[in-house]
Amino acid sequence: VLQVPEKQTAMITRLAIFLTATAGAISYLLDSTTDRWHVVSMAFFLMLGGIVGFRVGAWMHSVVLKAGGAGKAGSSFAIVAGVVLASLLCKIAGLINTGRILIICAGLGLAAYLTYETIKAKRKIAASAAGESKA
Repeated sequence: VLQVPEKQTAMITRLAIFLTATAGAISYLLDSTTDRWHVVSMAFFLMLGGIVGFRVGAWMHSVVLKAGGAGKAGSSFAIVAGVVLASLLCKIAGLINTGRILIICAGLGLAAYLTYETIKAKRKIAASAAGESKA
Protein backbone atom coordinates (compact mmCIF):
# COMPACT_ATOMS: atom_id res chain seq x y z
CA VAL A 1 0.00 0.00 0.00
CA LEU A 2 1.32 3.41 -0.95
CA GLN A 3 1.61 5.96 1.83
CA VAL A 4 0.89 9.31 0.16
CA PRO A 5 0.30 12.43 2.25
CA GLU A 6 -3.33 13.58 2.29
CA LYS A 7 -2.52 17.06 0.95
CA GLN A 8 -0.84 15.75 -2.20
CA THR A 9 -3.59 13.18 -2.69
CA ALA A 10 -6.20 15.92 -2.46
CA MET A 11 -4.41 18.05 -5.04
CA ILE A 12 -4.02 15.12 -7.44
CA THR A 13 -7.65 14.12 -7.03
CA ARG A 14 -8.96 17.64 -7.62
CA LEU A 15 -6.86 17.86 -10.78
CA ALA A 16 -8.17 14.48 -11.94
CA ILE A 17 -11.77 15.57 -11.31
CA PHE A 18 -11.22 18.81 -13.21
CA LEU A 19 -9.59 17.04 -16.16
CA THR A 20 -12.27 14.34 -16.27
CA ALA A 21 -15.09 16.87 -16.24
CA THR A 22 -13.35 18.99 -18.86
CA ALA A 23 -12.54 16.06 -21.15
CA GLY A 24 -16.06 14.67 -20.85
CA ALA A 25 -17.60 18.05 -21.55
CA ILE A 26 -15.38 18.75 -24.56
CA SER A 27 -16.47 15.56 -26.33
CA TYR A 28 -20.11 16.56 -25.94
CA LEU A 29 -19.46 20.20 -26.82
CA LEU A 30 -17.93 19.13 -30.13
CA ASP A 31 -21.13 17.24 -30.97
CA SER A 32 -23.39 19.61 -32.90
CA THR A 33 -26.64 18.00 -31.74
CA THR A 34 -26.05 18.50 -27.99
CA ASP A 35 -27.39 21.48 -26.04
CA ARG A 36 -24.18 23.26 -25.05
CA TRP A 37 -25.45 24.92 -21.85
CA HIS A 38 -26.69 21.60 -20.57
CA VAL A 39 -23.25 20.06 -21.06
CA VAL A 40 -21.41 23.01 -19.51
CA SER A 41 -23.71 23.06 -16.49
CA MET A 42 -23.40 19.30 -15.96
CA ALA A 43 -19.60 19.51 -16.19
CA PHE A 44 -19.59 22.39 -13.73
CA PHE A 45 -21.76 20.53 -11.22
CA LEU A 46 -19.68 17.36 -11.62
CA MET A 47 -16.52 19.31 -10.92
CA LEU A 48 -18.05 21.23 -8.00
CA GLY A 49 -19.48 18.08 -6.43
CA GLY A 50 -16.18 16.26 -6.81
CA ILE A 51 -14.17 19.04 -5.20
CA VAL A 52 -16.53 19.45 -2.24
CA GLY A 53 -17.15 15.72 -1.95
CA PHE A 54 -13.45 14.92 -1.92
CA ARG A 55 -12.78 17.31 0.96
CA VAL A 56 -15.58 15.80 3.02
CA GLY A 57 -14.45 12.28 2.08
CA ALA A 58 -10.83 13.04 2.97
CA TRP A 59 -11.91 14.34 6.38
CA MET A 60 -14.07 11.26 6.99
CA HIS A 61 -11.20 9.03 5.87
CA SER A 62 -8.77 10.65 8.30
CA VAL A 63 -11.21 10.26 11.21
CA VAL A 64 -11.68 6.55 10.45
CA LEU A 65 -7.90 6.07 10.12
CA LYS A 66 -7.27 7.78 13.48
CA ALA A 67 -9.70 5.33 15.08
CA GLY A 68 -7.81 2.37 13.60
CA GLY A 69 -10.20 1.55 10.78
CA ALA A 70 -7.68 1.34 7.93
CA GLY A 71 -9.33 -1.80 6.52
CA LYS A 72 -12.74 -0.16 6.36
CA ALA A 73 -11.33 2.96 4.73
CA GLY A 74 -9.51 0.89 2.12
CA SER A 75 -12.58 -1.22 1.36
CA SER A 76 -14.58 1.89 0.49
CA PHE A 77 -12.10 2.68 -2.29
CA ALA A 78 -12.41 -0.89 -3.58
CA ILE A 79 -16.20 -0.56 -3.63
CA VAL A 80 -15.96 2.62 -5.71
CA ALA A 81 -13.60 0.97 -8.19
CA GLY A 82 -15.88 -2.06 -8.50
CA VAL A 83 -19.01 0.04 -9.02
CA VAL A 84 -17.33 2.19 -11.68
CA LEU A 85 -16.23 -0.97 -13.50
CA ALA A 86 -19.72 -2.47 -13.28
CA SER A 87 -21.25 0.76 -14.57
CA LEU A 88 -18.80 0.83 -17.46
CA LEU A 89 -19.70 -2.76 -18.34
CA CYS A 90 -23.38 -1.80 -18.26
CA LYS A 91 -22.69 1.06 -20.65
CA ILE A 92 -20.74 -1.22 -23.01
CA ALA A 93 -23.63 -3.72 -22.94
CA GLY A 94 -26.09 -0.96 -23.83
CA LEU A 95 -27.67 -0.82 -20.36
CA ILE A 96 -26.99 2.89 -19.88
CA ASN A 97 -29.83 3.58 -17.43
CA THR A 98 -28.91 0.51 -15.38
CA GLY A 99 -25.34 1.81 -15.08
CA ARG A 100 -26.61 5.23 -14.02
CA ILE A 101 -28.91 3.74 -11.40
CA LEU A 102 -26.06 1.55 -10.15
CA ILE A 103 -23.77 4.57 -9.74
CA ILE A 104 -26.44 6.65 -7.97
CA CYS A 105 -27.45 3.85 -5.58
CA ALA A 106 -23.85 2.95 -4.84
CA GLY A 107 -22.99 6.61 -4.21
CA LEU A 108 -25.88 7.06 -1.79
CA GLY A 109 -25.17 3.75 -0.07
CA LEU A 110 -21.47 4.49 0.22
CA ALA A 111 -22.17 7.97 1.60
CA ALA A 112 -24.47 6.47 4.25
CA TYR A 113 -21.93 3.74 5.12
CA LEU A 114 -19.04 6.20 5.39
CA THR A 115 -21.13 8.59 7.50
CA TYR A 116 -21.98 5.72 9.86
CA GLU A 117 -18.34 4.61 10.08
CA THR A 118 -17.16 8.19 10.68
CA ILE A 119 -19.63 8.72 13.51
CA LYS A 120 -18.64 5.37 15.03
CA ALA A 121 -14.94 6.28 14.73
CA LYS A 122 -15.48 9.71 16.31
CA ARG A 123 -17.21 8.04 19.25
CA LYS A 124 -14.34 5.57 19.59
CA ILE A 125 -11.79 8.40 19.56
CA ALA A 126 -13.81 10.36 22.13
CA ALA A 127 -14.15 7.29 24.36
CA SER A 128 -10.43 6.55 24.23
CA ALA A 129 -9.63 10.21 24.95
CA ALA A 130 -12.00 10.16 27.93
CA GLY A 131 -10.40 6.93 29.17
CA GLU A 132 -6.92 8.46 28.93
CA SER A 133 -7.94 11.61 30.79
CA LYS A 134 -9.30 9.53 33.71
CA ALA A 135 -6.06 7.55 33.99
